[in-house]
Amino acid sequence: MKKKILVLSNMYPSERDSSYGNFVERIVNHLEFSGFDVEICAIHGRSTSRIGKLAKYTCFYLSSLIRLTHTNRTIYVHYIAHSSLSTVIVSLFRSLDIVAHCHGGDVIAPAGQSRVTSKFKVWLASNLLRKARKVVVPSQYLKKFMQQEYLIDEERLVVSPSGGVDLSYFSPCDPRELLKHNAHYGYVGRLDKGKGLDTLIEAFKEFTKNSNGVRLSIVGTGQFSKEYKKLAGSLLGHSINFLGPMKHNELVSFYQSLDYLVFPSELNESLGLVGIEAMACRVPVIGTNLGGMSDYLIPSINGFQFEAGSVKSLCETLELSLNLTEEEWARMADQALETSKLYDSRRVQIELSELFINLNIAN
Repeated sequence: MKKKILVLSNMYPSERDSSYGNFVERIVNHLEFSGFDVEICAIHGRSTSRIGKLAKYTCFYLSSLIRLTHTNRTIYVHYIAHSSLSTVIVSLFRSLDIVAHCHGGDVIAPAGQSRVTSKFKVWLASNLLRKARKVVVPSQYLKKFMQQEYLIDEERLVVSPSGGVDLSYFSPCDPRELLKHNAHYGYVGRLDKGKGLDTLIEAFKEFTKNSNGVRLSIVGTGQFSKEYKKLAGSLLGHSINFLGPMKHNELVSFYQSLDYLVFPSELNESLGLVGIEAMACRVPVIGTNLGGMSDYLIPSINGFQFEAGSVKSLCETLELSLNLTEEEWARMADQALETSKLYDSRRVQIELSELFINLNIAN
């Protein structure tokens, strides 16, 4: 008989919003491929209004409450501060077998969040974490954070990098060289505050004063798309392109066209999977000194590191990246490719499956 799991998540892809919580979907696919019977209770796709968001969360909590009252499955909760309310309530009346999966923003309070909201989320997360048999996190960085801030025993913590990267999909094209007079830098991610795009655009403006022909391509969409396009247009003219969102098959060829991926986030990102995707395509990464990126970004080995939020530091790093010889860039690109192999989705799938098998999941 198949092992049974109930996945609870406030984020899951929809047809219109295929990137929303896509790493949760990848994890579900891994578990199903490994032979688990997985039932999903989730919010599919983003809401465009407060009323729509309220309606989705109400339905999600009611649906999960009903299922939790009767199920004997292991409860696998993602984004615990947002998805665990029903689990915490039901656990007061019946025993539940719980695995908590923290992704970062659900346990690290973002800047600007109200004190009341922050305290409630911490309280909710703490209640679930006390009841969870295992706590899954995407990086060593977040593991240390959970030990320090939530006092989770190391024996209960498991590092699993958000489904990993499919290396049969994200892979390098034919060997290429660094084209100094036409170097291509790229960004992939949300166009939102805290992602460091204003720092990147300002730094690229300074960078292009002494570096003719270099270009920056930005992939993604977000709440501040118009503001960033306006800023880039006033500073950089034609040396920066906004390409909008891309599907996975388009992302591969985009990564392959880059000389460097820039990951300028000023947030404590729990991992930064796009950096690993780029490395899998043999692209070195220029990233900040914050969060989970430190798990895989090794300065001067597989990329470069700069001070988060510093235009000066990023500009200097961009100049340094362009001054590499072809041989130095090739060695760095090769090291980036080697690093990505540690995050092979097949390896991650096996390790996560073994976790659930070892828990003796109730049928």
